[in-house]
Amino acid sequence: MSSGKIIESREVINGENVFHDVTFTGLDLSGAQLRNKEFSNCRWESCHFFETELVECNFEDCFWKSCNLSVTVLKGAGFVDCRFYGSKLLGVNWAAGTRMPFRVSFENSDLSNSSFARMRLTKIQMKRCRLREADFSHTKMPYADLSGCDLKDARFFGTDLSNANLRNAEAYCIDPTQNTLKGARFSLPEALSLLQPFQVVVD
Repeated sequence: MSSGKIIESREVINGENVFHDVTFTGLDLSGAQLRNKEFSNCRWESCHFFETELVECNFEDCFWKSCNLSVTVLKGAGFVDCRFYGSKLLGVNWAAGTRMPFRVSFENSDLSNSSFARMRLTKIQMKRCRLREADFSHTKMPYADLSGCDLKDARFFGTDLSNANLRNAEAYCIDPTQNTLKGARFSLPEALSLLQPFQVVVD
């Protein structure tokens, strides 16, 4: 289905397999299962995917605005050149349910309690996002942009943050002895937390 048509019916989603240049507005797909769907150049506005299962679905050049994808279950889902803005994506296991390449950007969104463990996220953009208790263990994310993010209790262990941008990020706890930080940029006063593993006292 194409031609820029605006779709608001959940039944249309369940009946179609290929969507191109479509705007979805106000859809509530909570608890539904979407299987083997193809979406390209589509836009999602104020849609709900709470606990939705995305099985072998592909999204390319898609944009989500003010959507709720919390606890969405991903099974072999593909995301290429996709953007999320002002959306909730709490508790999503991106690490276990997505295929590579994974090219996604997030802005002003809440990704708390989500897992990106062991993923390759080179140059990923997560600007001004809430990432509380997110898991970045053993994640390769050189040149990532985490500027302005809330990283309270986010897990960084064996993480490659070389040349990453963490300016104006806050509440992070990153051990320089357990992670790669060469060339990474931080802002004061939050950057002082990097000294905690060394038991340094700064007056």
